[in-house]
Amino acid sequence: MKKIIKITAAAVLMVIASAASVSAEDDDLFGDTVIDATTQTNTPGGGASSGSTSATQPDTSSDLAHGTIFQTGTVKVGGQFDMKLTSLTVFNKDTSAGESVRQTVLNPLADALFTIDARPSENLRMYFKGGIHYPYLTEENATVSDILTSSNTEKYMQNLFYVKELFTDFALGDAAYFRFGKQTITWGTGYFFSPAGNTVNLSAIDPEDTTKQVEGPLALRTQIVFSGSQNCIWAYMIPDSSLFSVSSTTDSTKTTYTMASDTAFAAKGDVVFGGWELGLGAYYKYESAPKGIFTASGTLFNKVSTFAECVYAYGTDTSWSNDVNWDGKDSIWQATAGGSYTWKEPQITFAAQYYYDGNDEDSWDTYTHGHNIAALVSFAKVFTTDLTASVYGDVNFGADLCIASAMLYYSPINEITLGAGPYVVWSSFDESPDAALKLSAELGGGKF
Repeated sequence: MKKIIKITAAAVLMVIASAASVSAEDDDLFGDTVIDATTQTNTPGGGASSGSTSATQPDTSSDLAHGTIFQTGTVKVGGQFDMKLTSLTVFNKDTSAGESVRQTVLNPLADALFTIDARPSENLRMYFKGGIHYPYLTEENATVSDILTSSNTEKYMQNLFYVKELFTDFALGDAAYFRFGKQTITWGTGYFFSPAGNTVNLSAIDPEDTTKQVEGPLALRTQIVFSGSQNCIWAYMIPDSSLFSVSSTTDSTKTTYTMASDTAFAAKGDVVFGGWELGLGAYYKYESAPKGIFTASGTLFNKVSTFAECVYAYGTDTSWSNDVNWDGKDSIWQATAGGSYTWKEPQITFAAQYYYDGNDEDSWDTYTHGHNIAALVSFAKVFTTDLTASVYGDVNFGADLCIASAMLYYSPINEITLGAGPYVVWSSFDESPDAALKLSAELGGGKF
C-alpha cells in the first residue's frame, strides 16, 4: 500500500514541479469577487470600479441571472439560497449492511446569504454580505427567555444572523485606496491550501469545498498604486479578533474592546510583468511569530495556470505566546505549488497542489503537518450536459491520512441536481479504509 501511494505521490509531484510559482490580485482570489463582473469594471482600488454606473440600465433578466434583485444607479441588492441534503452511509466489515443503512448520517443545508453594494458617490463604496445558517431560530424557540437561559445562546445568535463581510471603500486621489471593516484578505494563490492566506485570515481553505469563502478579520487596508503600472503595495492594520467586554457603571450597557498591543501589521508588494505576478510580504503581531511571505502566479505555455506560496516564520504562535524572548526560536517553513489545466473538449479540468507544512503546533496547521497532496478532476459534461462528475483525492503523509471520493451528478431540470458516489477514508496506510456511500440532492436554491 505504501509503495503504491509513494508512486502516486511522485507522479503528481512531477506534474506540479513543471509549474513555476505566482500570485493574483487581492480581490480576485478564493472565488469571492464582490462586484458582478457583468456591470462593473475592475480597477486597482478594491477590485472594482468606484465610479457610478452607466445611465443606461442593464437588462433586468440579466441582473436576475447574476444575483441582483434591485438596482438603481448606485445600489445593488442580491443574494442566494443554498438548499441541499447530503447523506453518508458507512460500510465496514464489523457492521451488517442493514445496520449501516440505519446509521446513515443526514446533513441538511438551508442557508441564505444577502449582499448590499452601495455607491452613494464616486469616491465611496459600502458593501455588506451576511446571512443565516441552518440550524436557526424558529417560532418554537425564539422567545427572549429561551435565548437568554439556553446553554446554546451564542449558537442561537450566530445562526440568527451572521456577518461575512462589512466594509467601506474610499480613495485619496488615484494613488491610494482604502478599505475598512470586516473583509477576506486574499493574499494567497493556492487552490486547496494557502499558508499565506492563513497568516492574515481567521480560517483556512476547506480542500473539499474550495468555493467556500474563508473568514476574514476586521482590518484597515491601504493600497498604493504605482502610476502607469499594475504594481502596488498593500498595507494592513488588523485589530485582534479576541474581544473583551466591560459594563458601564451608570447603566446596563456594555462596551466591547480589544487591546491595541495585540494589533497585527502586515504589508505586501505585488509586481506584474509578462503575465506573471510576484508578491513579497511580511507580518508582525506581538506574542506571535513574525513571518515573511512570497507568492507567485502565472501561466506556463499559455495553457497551464500555476501558483506557489512560501511562508517563513521565526517560531510558532504557540512558542511566542509562551515566551516572548527572541532567542531560541526555530525556523518554520510552509511552502506550496500547484497548477490547473482545462481541456475545452471534452470539458475536463484537472487541478493539483503539493503543500509542505512545517508547523506542528498551531491550531489548524496540525491537520496538515508534513507533506500533503490534493488533486481534483472535474467533468463539466459526461456524454450529456445533464451529467457531470468529479474525482477528488487528498493525502497527508504526516498523519497517514488519505481521503478519496468520486461523485456523479444528474440534473434533470435546472432546479434539481442529484449526486451519488463512494467516499473512502484511510486513517492509516497499513489498515483497510472506511468506505461510505455519499448521496446528495440540491433542491431549488440559487441566486436571486
